[in-house]
Amino acid sequence: MLKYLFIAVTGLGLAGAGILLHPKPRESYAFATADGRGLMIYACRAHATPGVAESRALAAHRFLEAELSVIAEPEVQAMVADMDVADTGQATPGLAATLAEAEVLREEILRNLSSTHGCHMVRSQVTQG
Repeated sequence: MLKYLFIAVTGLGLAGAGILLHPKPRESYAFATADGRGLMIYACRAHATPGVAESRALAAHRFLEAELSVIAEPEVQAMVADMDVADTGQATPGLAATLAEAEVLREEILRNLSSTHGCHMVRSQVTQG
């Protein structure tokens, strides 16, 4: 009896591992960037109900663009300040710190994108110069 229980538990464990490790179906979606000069491509978990994955992808796109625009503001200000000071030969130590902080925030946003919307950004591409 114990032998059969062990076999059953082992079989269930292997089946569970197979389900967890089996790649989940994904669907890809592309949306134009806010400036209209590029595309952002997302992969989202497929959903049984038509349109759910696409609506999640659109929500993910809107979330990502909004969050990135918030991060970009201090980056642009630090770069402008750095360019203003460049004529004097001095460097602004704030630029490197601002860029490093922005990179950490971008990584956190991308993690949130996946956990919140079930999508991840595959890539972005420029469509117009």
